[in-house]
Amino acid sequence: MTYAELHDLVDDTKVVIVGSEFSDTRRIEQVIEGQFDEVAIERLNLQNSDDISTLEQLQKDTGWMNLPMVFINGQMIGGEWELTSQQQLGINTCGRSTHGFANVIGYCGLIPFIGLSIWYAMTPDPQQARFVLSAFMAYAAIILSFVGAIHWGRSLHEPHMVRSNLLQIITIIPTLLGWVALLLPPQMGLMVLVVGFILIYLFDRIQYRELYWMQKLRFNLSMGVIFSLLICLLAVQKF
Repeated sequence: MTYAELHDLVDDTKVVIVGSEFSDTRRIEQVIEGQFDEVAIERLNLQNSDDISTLEQLQKDTGWMNLPMVFINGQMIGGEWELTSQQQLGINTCGRSTHGFANVIGYCGLIPFIGLSIWYAMTPDPQQARFVLSAFMAYAAIILSFVGAIHWGRSLHEPHMVRSNLLQIITIIPTLLGWVALLLPPQMGLMVLVVGFILIYLFDRIQYRELYWMQKLRFNLSMGVIFSLLICLLAVQKF
């Protein structure tokens, strides 16, 4: 199995247990079946020589070196101890997924990007173009700030003070970049926004490395935003 195939399987399957032929997953399966009725559990044994690179990539992305690995709703839970600990704390790891709603909201957020960028590129009226570009850049700056602010909220629940302070510092950078972009000439401002969205996407890949569905969503949304920014960047030269 390739890493891409494993990634898609984890993203689309309720429960995936990744192990080897020596992994004892009976206790894990009992816990999962006790929390969720009639759940389909996908069991993968990565033991062939062709699977070594896939397993190494999985361990690198999740930061988890031990087998078995338990994935529920696209999220890496850990092993048997982590799963049973969450059960004892009353955390329903098999609860209803909110991925669908998050995807709907996320993709709806692309509509202003795509619509305004096409409008800007196609309008022949310079005055109208200035208005549309201003609306586009303002929306882009707000979204850039919003994406960074998500991690600001997460930092407040971070138990380690140093990591919490570092997160708070990092997450104000998108807001500052968005503000600076609005103060610059349009062409330079659009470039700053492109850089900002690339940087926050790379940061999110690290922060959401255990949430495969979120990585996929963030990639698609980021590509849509950057594509729209590039359309405006090319069109700005005609005015």
